[in-house]
Amino acid sequence: MDNELTDHKSLYNSGWSHGKEKLKGDKPDLAKGSFYFNPITDIPGTDDDREKYPLSYPLNVWPKEKDLPGFKACAVSLGCLLHNVALDLARHIDIYVAGRVKGYSRNMLYDAIKDTCKAKGRLLYYFPLEEAERENIEEDSWIGWHNDSGFLTALGIFLHFSMRINIFLI
Repeated sequence: MDNELTDHKSLYNSGWSHGKEKLKGDKPDLAKGSFYFNPITDIPGTDDDREKYPLSYPLNVWPKEKDLPGFKACAVSLGCLLHNVALDLARHIDIYVAGRVKGYSRNMLYDAIKDTCKAKGRLLYYFPLEEAERENIEEDSWIGWHNDSGFLTALGIFLHFSMRINIFLI
């Protein structure tokens, strides 16, 4: 299944990626895996766009529904929610900057995000670490320094603990 979900042509900008991101010293990052997808469309851009810019316009690669029931629907739903949050934030950023920068188009960031078909979703999975591995975690073990290709990053976090957590409201 790993090969079916890996998109080498896009340099792993779509589908499953494990060990492709690098840490310090060009060491492959095997402590986490990523699943990249576009929540807005499965087929972004035109045929010409995809041919010229395969890293910017990769086709989505999804697991089969029988292998991971509901995965695609949930991933798209979460990705669209985060895209909408980024749109709301962009509107406020535009208002703020337009009031301080002469000639700034009031909806510049909002329109760019609203009209794009290049949204990127990344589901990041951290594999459980053994005790010895936890003691040797380096500074960039969560996610190394990198350049994003987007205007804004919306982050949703899901944590699963095997222990019971009590929340007290005062």
